[in-house]
Amino acid sequence: MKTLVIFVLTLVISLNCHAQKYAEIRGQVRDSISNVGISYATLQFFDTIGTFQNGTITDSAGWFTINKIPQQKYNIVVSCLGYKTKKLSININERLYYKFINLNEDYKLLETVNITGERITQKEEVDKSVYTLDDFTLKNSVTAFDALKKIPNITVKQSDETVKVNGSSNVLILVDGYYSTRDLKSINPEDIASIEVITNPSVEYDSDVANVINIVLKEERKRGFRLIANTFLSAPSSWNSANIQADYEFSKFRIFANYRFFNYRSIPEWMNDSTSSMIIDEDNNKYLETGNMTGEFKSNKHRVQYGMDYRINKNNLLSFTGNYTTSDMNSKYLLENKYFINDTNIYDDNSISKSKSKAPEQNYSLFYRHKFKKKGHQISLNTNLYMMNKNSESEYYSDFYYLEDSVTKNNKIFRDNDNSQTIWNTKLNYELPINEKLKIGAGVQTYFRKIDYKYNDSITIQYFKYQDFRTAPFAQIIFNPSKKISLMAGLRCENLEFKIYDTIKNSQWNYLPSAAVLYKIDEKQSLKLNFKTLLKYPIYNYLSPFVYTGTDSLVYSSGNPKLNPEKTLTVSINYSYRKKYTRFMIEPYLSFTRGLIGQKRDINGAVTEMKYKNIANNRCYGGRIWASCLVGGFIMPMVGTDVYYASFESSQYNGWSYSFFLSLEMNLFWDLCLNADFSYYGKKYNFDGYEYESPLVEEIALSRSFLKDKLDVSISMVNFFLPEKSEEVIYGANYRETSNYEATNPHLMLNIRYVFTAGSRKIVNEERESLMESDEDDVKR
Repeated sequence: MKTLVIFVLTLVISLNCHAQKYAEIRGQVRDSISNVGISYATLQFFDTIGTFQNGTITDSAGWFTINKIPQQKYNIVVSCLGYKTKKLSININERLYYKFINLNEDYKLLETVNITGERITQKEEVDKSVYTLDDFTLKNSVTAFDALKKIPNITVKQSDETVKVNGSSNVLILVDGYYSTRDLKSINPEDIASIEVITNPSVEYDSDVANVINIVLKEERKRGFRLIANTFLSAPSSWNSANIQADYEFSKFRIFANYRFFNYRSIPEWMNDSTSSMIIDEDNNKYLETGNMTGEFKSNKHRVQYGMDYRINKNNLLSFTGNYTTSDMNSKYLLENKYFINDTNIYDDNSISKSKSKAPEQNYSLFYRHKFKKKGHQISLNTNLYMMNKNSESEYYSDFYYLEDSVTKNNKIFRDNDNSQTIWNTKLNYELPINEKLKIGAGVQTYFRKIDYKYNDSITIQYFKYQDFRTAPFAQIIFNPSKKISLMAGLRCENLEFKIYDTIKNSQWNYLPSAAVLYKIDEKQSLKLNFKTLLKYPIYNYLSPFVYTGTDSLVYSSGNPKLNPEKTLTVSINYSYRKKYTRFMIEPYLSFTRGLIGQKRDINGAVTEMKYKNIANNRCYGGRIWASCLVGGFIMPMVGTDVYYASFESSQYNGWSYSFFLSLEMNLFWDLCLNADFSYYGKKYNFDGYEYESPLVEEIALSRSFLKDKLDVSISMVNFFLPEKSEEVIYGANYRETSNYEATNPHLMLNIRYVFTAGSRKIVNEERESLMESDEDDVKR
């Protein structure tokens, strides 16, 4: 009997356990006004009698997942700093359950100006650094350019819209991992999920790209209509533009269009002063030419952009972007020169140069990505077509007054230039994870460029025809033997074939290895070793074997007759430290550059010097430092510097090069945000001299949001306190040329952005499952 009772009880318990059903709950915690996911919100699950059952924390985009939770009724408590705690009840009666929770801001807490949360979440990976900005920072960024300012090592110059990484303007900017023509000023910062910074690009990227910025947009698909209008106004100089963007989401499609108009820029006056050169010939005669040049510049540009994103299903994405730009530019320069021989003034030269140009451009991008069933297993195709046809006309008037003979000679030249370019770039990339520790990737990239150039100056007519074709297969491997160590290695084999005038032809192979090792010391510290090979193909001016420039007496030519690319090998060690508001990065590095350049100098028709060797070879020994911290609870300074010693084959050009920048972000009363940017690019040595730029207060901006963040207003003072100065010095045999540039052009800039939405902006029920699965796959990868 006792045995029978035990058997019955065991059977009952077994049946009861078997009847217990489990579920998986997925969802997102959002801001009730902006519908943006809330990072690191806490969720606590209690049963109906108040016993704690489970809990979790949302990720950087507000998503959460709980596996194997019993199907029953729960009371949930959701809390996050800056928001009111919310309590709700749910009944989980399905195997897969979705829940989206909205939180209201706690305005009493937000009245303080102190920064109460981590502003930037940083994640170090072996091939990139991933940064996630908090909602407050994104709301105080008018455009994607403003959001980039918050990222370590990135500097943005609002006046000319240049983006630099570690002081280098050699930056490739991607959107969602592929190249497109989308205007960064048309991207709503609140649509940005994360920003990836790659300072050691792997072999899948172009061989001449030193840095990559990838702006990852949020996966969340919202139906409805959105209109964004931006206006940029400045005074007293005119740098005005307006931008209007519309996008409409329906079903699996998102269509968008952007029109940037009234893009008018006028620089009333700038000065290039004290240009001088001195030559000592065989007779010990000294030649000196001094002068100054003033000028003005005007441009007007219109840009139309349109495109479509088609999510065929959760595994297939097709994206297209088109771009058409027209620009009209006008400039006028006044030049005054004095020419001396042995301190005797020979002649004075007063000249006027006027030019105007039109340059219609077309740019089209197509991207397709297919995800296989296995997580991280995907194939993608990215192709881009660029076409440009530029026509420019110039008039040159010069009066030479010879003091000895009291004779004035007039010189008039009319120039006409036609320049057309076609570039086709395509990349096929395949990624395959073997297991959780090993991932391989391979692909091929092709690049075709064709240039037709015609020059007519009423005296001579010159033609230049050039085309090249690059084929670059590549492969790489990423291995994670443990949670602390990650390894990456790859090889890119690039073949270049080119021809000039159908007579000069050449073909060459370049092998470009790349490697990185990441060691995560702990959650706060990481150490990364990088090795990168970088190619720099001849710029447009050096595609012709020799380019001639000079003055009345001196003519020098330089070029690359064999069109060999410049190759740079860089080895660096990066140490990174992160703790709440404090961030610190130091990166010592070595770089070795080989470049072949030819040079020839003529003085009064006589060749005085000719070189053809690796005169551009150099070695750089230096390091970078970047740091940020929270001061006083409301000031966030970011400071960076790059210092290196450049050594060349000709030791007379050796010297220290340095640059420095400082950015300040301050949260003030009345929800105001103040940003200030300072730069000092200092001195940079070259194989034939150096360049120098003076310190500059680039921009001081004050911004605020209105109408529940639908209206953003920013007022900036650009170049307001210090003039922009630069100096370039070129040395030669018994020769020195110095060029100084100075521009004083302070102006106020007003930026206004308004966001209008209409229609249902919520995810519909039938779309939730595929979206949640897609997001879960991305998080696990």
